[in-house]
Amino acid sequence: MTFSTKNSLTTLFQTFIMGAIDAYTFQNFAGSFVSAQTGNLVVFAYELASKGWQTAYVRLPVLIGFLIGAFISQAAKHLPFSDRNRFII
Repeated sequence: MTFSTKNSLTTLFQTFIMGAIDAYTFQNFAGSFVSAQTGNLVVFAYELASKGWQTAYVRLPVLIGFLIGAFISQAAKHLPFSDRNRFII
């Protein structure tokens, strides 16, 4: 098996797993996605446009949590760790 084939199979497997997790969380956790922030933004915009702020505000904690996590991970990249103590996620 070549490197390209391994990468394709790994990507296909990960896509399937994350799709299954998103489907589960969408059905069981008030229509929120775990791995697709684009989906969360689309659902927020749709609810805001169609149902108003009374329904759409429920989606904000997920989006805010994603943004906080993104900012923290980017800030952590700039902390002065030596190469020996630095880890890559």
